[in-house]
Amino acid sequence: MNPEIGPTASLDSEARRKLEVEYQAAVGLVAFESQLFWAIMSAFLVAETVLAGLLAQATVSEFSLSRLLAAAIGTLGCLFWLGAILRSAGYSRLRTYQARELERKLGLSLFMRGEEFAKGHAVIVDGETLKHNSFGRRASIKNSGIALALLFTLLFVIVLFREFTLLVQVCQRPA
Repeated sequence: MNPEIGPTASLDSEARRKLEVEYQAAVGLVAFESQLFWAIMSAFLVAETVLAGLLAQATVSEFSLSRLLAAAIGTLGCLFWLGAILRSAGYSRLRTYQARELERKLGLSLFMRGEEFAKGHAVIVDGETLKHNSFGRRASIKNSGIALALLFTLLFVIVLFREFTLLVQVCQRPA
């Protein structure tokens, strides 16, 4: 057994059974956090796309209070979206680290090898050497979700700026 991933002390059968149960729970929580992340991404993406679609339908030659409000709501929604992404990614990381900690005690390596793969190190699985490419590591699901939310934020901020500019023009017109 590799000493880097093996148990730190010999375990009696009852202690090992408890750790195995805890490990199964940790693996389940990792899966749950992953599913929750995708549910969050889907819900916010749909909501923000609908708002962006409504804004795209509107004419931009005159000030529109409804367009201003839609852009403000979209911007606020993007801030909540970013917060939800960061929260979900944080919990996903916590659950993965909990599983790794238990793996060390049990002499397992599933999540630990995943960490090495994510860092760009070569791992051997079923006799095959696998290595993650540099772009794939940086374009993580979390980073891609953040980029998407920031693009929507930029879109809504541009519309907000445009609407405020039109509002100023309306206010400056002689009565």
